[in-house]
Amino acid sequence: MKGLSLRVLLPLLLWPLAEIALFVMAGDLLGFWLTLLWLAVAMVIGGTLIRTSAGYGRPADAESALRAVAGVLLILPGFLSDFFALILLLPPVRRLISGAMLKRILAGQGGVFTFRGAPQGFGGFAQGGHPGAQRGPHPADDIIDAEATEIRPDAPPLPGQSPRSGWHRQIKV
Repeated sequence: MKGLSLRVLLPLLLWPLAEIALFVMAGDLLGFWLTLLWLAVAMVIGGTLIRTSAGYGRPADAESALRAVAGVLLILPGFLSDFFALILLLPPVRRLISGAMLKRILAGQGGVFTFRGAPQGFGGFAQGGHPGAQRGPHPADDIIDAEATEIRPDAPPLPGQSPRSGWHRQIKV
């Protein structure tokens, strides 16, 4: 769990417990069948939201992507996730979140869209660069990651390979 902070771990542990507690309370309040009906309707609405907001799997803008996230939250079984999905479906909330996302990306804090050797920023194209531009030698260019396999001269040839192929020829050193 190296690098995983309590700020991330605690909500991940408490979320399922909160969902279970809400299931029990909803089951007491609504009854078993209405609780199941709520979950089934939420899943259908979530699937419809995903299909309508993310055409061909690629959202057109940040708000439609957030509608797709709301759809995913509705598909997940649970009342807490449904609550957050319904909050996310409110247009002012979506505009607020998409505006904050856009500001982070434009400020270069998104950590996305970077290329090796390019300055960080929107698209990695700050200062007129482009991803294929030559920026001089990089230390990483000198490293070759490879695997070696020993081929013994006395090994039998592979199927479809003659015994005199270059792979079986003994090299004198």
